Amino acid sequence: MKKLLESTDSKVSNIKYKIFKHCIHKDLLKQKLDKYPKLNVIIMYRDIYQWVKSCRKYKYNISQVKYINKPITFGCECKNIGKISNKMVKTNFINLLDFHNQYYSNYNFLIENCKNNFFVINYDSLIKPIDNILYIYSFFSELRLSPKKDIEKVLSKPSKTHGGSVKSYIEAYNKTKNVKQDFNPCDIKIITDKSKSYEFIKDKLYRVKIQQQYI
Repeated sequence: MKKLLESTDSKVSNIKYKIFKHCIHKDLLKQKLDKYPKLNVIIMYRDIYQWVKSCRKYKYNISQVKYINKPITFGCECKNIGKISNKMVKTNFINLLDFHNQYYSNYNFLIENCKNNFFVINYDSLIKPIDNILYIYSFFSELRLSPKKDIEKVLSKPSKTHGGSVKSYIEAYNKTKNVKQDFNPCDIKIITDKSKSYEFIKDKLYRVKIQQQYI
């Protein structure tokens, strides 16, 4: 997403943006957003199976990712957030899904308690061939930005330099096919029963926006 934002018109060069994607401490996030109430907040959703598989590929300071239903500890670096920005803050979770759901609890809290504009983008739609270009243009339109570079060229390059990043959106899309096949039936049942969905946060954001129209 960062690279896509960098590919927009010249105005984006004057927009200061920070990435908080690995911070799970809602109070610190709220503290930062309260300081910048005009900052647009982009929430990117990724399918839970893809997310678990990605964590297993690169652990991001998670103590263990092999077993879905066993306790974990996450070391949050909280980059760009508050006075502890360079310190590791460790938090214990019941299991990997409890950790995943913490992000949704944070989204729910921030949407209800911050004045920022929130936008939700679906990772699957971002990488889906053909349809993704129109989807991205539509998303940028909501942000009042317009691309100055060929979007497909941006998406055809690695998005990061760590974690064995895929080389392009085509490779990313191919890896999402039949992703459930990499999970055993027991794990699939646990994920189905305990994980929160994309629709949860979309619905929350929609309801908050509707309420704001009548304030």
